Amino acid sequence: MKPLGVLLALLLMTGAASGCGGETPPAARDTTAGEKAAAEIAQAAVDTAAAENTAPDFPAAEPAPAVSAGGDSGLTPEFLTGQKFKLVAVNGVALHATSAPTLVFSPGFEISGKICNTFTGPAQLHNGLLTATPLASTRMACADEGLNQLETFFRTLLKNGAEISMDGTILYLKQGDTTLQYEAELAE
Repeated sequence: MKPLGVLLALLLMTGAASGCGGETPPAARDTTAGEKAAAEIAQAAVDTAAAENTAPDFPAAEPAPAVSAGGDSGLTPEFLTGQKFKLVAVNGVALHATSAPTLVFSPGFEISGKICNTFTGPAQLHNGLLTATPLASTRMACADEGLNQLETFFRTLLKNGAEISMDGTILYLKQGDTTLQYEAELAE
């Protein structure tokens, strides 16, 4: 199993479906298909390791970076517009994807980007909470199951709202126990 798939499966099993503000969003109150798939992916990694007589390929857990807990992050649509970011870590664990997922803030405060599929849609930023609905997207399955899980989580994150903050060139999107860490791509 690819390390990214295992990482995302574990992260999604351990609370990524929880909402922000301490309340579980309605879409995540029951066991979701994503959680079941994440459990199956993690179990497959254990089963493969047992068959090969090796340890499972689970990444070492690192503490997630500190992110402000709600409230106004000080970020504005004007500040974010024109910036492009690439996903570099989930909960402090570095991603090693062939093509890093991206997030772009465009004029009119539209967001776009790519995980496996490209997406675009209007965004809103209010009291440090970023939302984006509806998102238009291509709908092809990713070759890497972990990226499928990430896309599903990302859409839910933006639908329910993500706490957003920045530290230098690092952008954080947080929901529940999951923090996505993006790095700004600086203009040359």
